[in-house]
Amino acid sequence: MSRILLFYALNTSFVAEVALLHSAGVQLAKAGLALGPLPPYTPALVPIHNDTFARGLPPEAPIPPGVREALEALACQLEQGKDILLMLHCFAPARFHFLARILREHAVCAKATVEVLIHVGVPLCLFEQRYREESRTPQVGGDIARQYANICQAIGVAQEEWGREHVSLYADTSNSPLSLPNPAAVENLFSWLQADMPKPLAHRPRHPLSLDSWEGRLLCRASEVRWNAWPPMDEGVFMDCLTRLDATWTSGPVSPRPLRNFLFREGENDRRQLETLLKVPLGSLDGPTWLLEEQEIEPPALSDENAQAFVRTLPRDVAVSLLRRISNDKILLNPTQKCLRSALMATSAEFQTLGEPLPPVELTVLTMTYNHEAYIRQCMDSVLAQQTSFAVRHLILDHHSQDATAEIITAYAEQHPSIQPVLLSRRVYWENIRGLFMRCRTRYVALCDGDDYFTNPHKLQKQVDYLEQHRDCALCVHPVHVVFDDAPEKNYIFPNPALLSRGYRGKYPLTQLFKGNFIQTNTVVYRWRFTFGLPRWFRADLCPGDWYWHILHAELGKIGFLPEVMSAYRRHKQALYYQTHVSVKEHRKVYGLPELEFYKVVNEHFHGKYFDQLASLANGVLANFLQLSVEKDDETLLTTASKQYPEFVKFFLDSLKIVKDADGHTQAIVER
Repeated sequence: MSRILLFYALNTSFVAEVALLHSAGVQLAKAGLALGPLPPYTPALVPIHNDTFARGLPPEAPIPPGVREALEALACQLEQGKDILLMLHCFAPARFHFLARILREHAVCAKATVEVLIHVGVPLCLFEQRYREESRTPQVGGDIARQYANICQAIGVAQEEWGREHVSLYADTSNSPLSLPNPAAVENLFSWLQADMPKPLAHRPRHPLSLDSWEGRLLCRASEVRWNAWPPMDEGVFMDCLTRLDATWTSGPVSPRPLRNFLFREGENDRRQLETLLKVPLGSLDGPTWLLEEQEIEPPALSDENAQAFVRTLPRDVAVSLLRRISNDKILLNPTQKCLRSALMATSAEFQTLGEPLPPVELTVLTMTYNHEAYIRQCMDSVLAQQTSFAVRHLILDHHSQDATAEIITAYAEQHPSIQPVLLSRRVYWENIRGLFMRCRTRYVALCDGDDYFTNPHKLQKQVDYLEQHRDCALCVHPVHVVFDDAPEKNYIFPNPALLSRGYRGKYPLTQLFKGNFIQTNTVVYRWRFTFGLPRWFRADLCPGDWYWHILHAELGKIGFLPEVMSAYRRHKQALYYQTHVSVKEHRKVYGLPELEFYKVVNEHFHGKYFDQLASLANGVLANFLQLSVEKDDETLLTTASKQYPEFVKFFLDSLKIVKDADGHTQAIVER
């Protein structure tokens, strides 16, 4: 029978321990172990399973679709005869209950034996570490202090859910808030896994929690601008240089002393119980006196002197890569990064040329890509083939692909200076959109996702010429060739003239977009409205996002239409909207609620001016929800829509007409 091993790292060394486990694939495989499916948005530096398997949802809440998918992947691993390891870092009892519940409710997972190991650290050090996680002191507050004052409660839930005989405990009595490997804890962990000890990590993880000084943590975060890890840099050497200076800079507690005292006082009974459970001497979990008594420090800004001291320790290749990272994103730098850039520029006259701005660029092609190794070359080649009288930059954001996409982009960028990569070191919700749009300040913008491509080398020139000649237009679009990877006979041209009012016309008003999205993403060139950055009201999280962007630009001018097909839109099974060609209803089972949110946001943006048109579009979603509720005997989607989008639901109900067909069966028809 397969096993599910749950490792709860409730100690300050959790970053180092899970990083070591993640790097120990060979040792784990020899022991018959595999890591469970990590959620796509888990940072590579802290590869834990919290976001999927340790959510803090109430007991009666339905299991979210993403969790169901992860459970199926976990079940597939178990059916292959593997033992599965999940790594977690959470203290709330509700999160322990959630994991037990979802494993128990899944037919395959419920058959596996669950074994649990909990590494328990010093609550006071854990609390201080929580405050150090952010670049500035967060307002963590009393709720977190109370969690750390009741760790026994979480352990009790684990013992209740999986049985005391299946829960092993280990005391990590390290009196430091730093996340550094504890040799004894690591030895205990691999002994429990029955796996060979791996080699220790060659360098500290490039994580702020492994550094003691405030300046060190600032500089650690400064090595990437909004998670952009291009060009590649020797992260280990970077951390070695930073570690050597860390001990000479400002250190001290950053958590509020009143909250530390509250935690120490309120958590005394819990610590005594923990010490009994863990079989360690009385007072072992009280923490260091300095952390209890010292006043929190006022976090200093990075000084020019400290920035220069750090830069002087860097080898030339690391310094060059770091400067190029910062210079590429000069418009997005925070004060620490600006200070670091100045120090790098002052180091050598040669470095100053690296910081020079690129020649003025008239148009930027924005590309979002993820796991597109089979397609990204064709995308980049089609942009490089564009023949224009103006400079074009190709800004490509890779959303932490798990294949060779980032390596392919890097190789192209080294050969073609017009390509500016943004290779995210982790997946961050909606950063593929926000990260691209924030970096783009040119007059014109074209879009082309990593699995699409341009087919006409004069496309961008023709569209810019059109916008120059038609000042009343805010965007220019054209038809697209829709290409199916697996069924070329299905290829077609979109939009079909029959879908547009009076066929193809030279210009369309904004209101045409409220009849449906007739603009495919890689056919558009915008007269870019965000040349001064993104406004606070901009929503990067909407789906469909491209429809939103088209509307925001069409708000400022007409839509110019060129009837020539000049790009290709690829349909493949990994694409977000592939399912719409199979079953719109099944697509909306997953993406219907986000579509309603899109209609709501657009309605609010225009203060209800186009409500009837948007509500008519929403009717299609709600009609699919009604069908699904009848077929599946599950009203969850309709109920959720009623709570979140009552105006659209009322419009939908007012639009319904109940009729009977020739066989006497009742049908619901939407009249508008």
